[in-house]
Amino acid sequence: MSNRLLPFYSKFFNTFEKHTIEKWEAKDFILNVLDEHLRTTQNKQRIYQGINVLVNCGYLKKVINPRKKNTYLYSEAERLSDYRSAKKQENIAKALSEKMDFVQESIVKKNFEVDFINGLKDEYPKIASQLDIIEQEHIDSLNNLTTQQNVIKSLMSRFSINEEI
Repeated sequence: MSNRLLPFYSKFFNTFEKHTIEKWEAKDFILNVLDEHLRTTQNKQRIYQGINVLVNCGYLKKVINPRKKNTYLYSEAERLSDYRSAKKQENIAKALSEKMDFVQESIVKKNFEVDFINGLKDEYPKIASQLDIIEQEHIDSLNNLTTQQNVIKSLMSRFSINEEI
C-alpha cells in the first residue's frame, strides 16, 4: 500500500473541527479550507487531490450529486466522526488538566499559609485570637479549592480521562 499525502492537512482538519461535513461539493471545501488569497488553480487541484485522499482513507463518503451528474457530494464517514470525538475528548482533557494543576498549586499555597498562621499562633499566643479569623478564612478558601478539585475529578471520571495526580 502506498503512502498517501494529504495537501493542506492542518487546514482540512481545522475545517473538520469547525464544521459538520454533510453533502458538501468540492467548492465548499475550497471555500472553507483555502483562504481567499490561496485560491489558485494549482491549490484548487490540490484540494481535489486531498478530498480523494480523504475518501480513500475512509474519512469522507462520496456520492454523485443527483442535481448535477458531473459533481460529487461528500459527507462524513465514521472515521471522521471518531476523529472529531477524539479531538473533543483531547480538548476537554487539556482544559481539565490545566485547571487541576492550578487548583492543586492553590491548595499547596493555602496549606502553607494555614501552617504559617498556626506557627504564628503557637509562637505568639497573645495574638492567637486575632489570627483565628484569618486562619478560618484560609481554611474556608482551602475547602472551596478542595471542592473544585473534587468537581474536576468527577468531570475527569465522567469523560473517562485518566487522573495523573
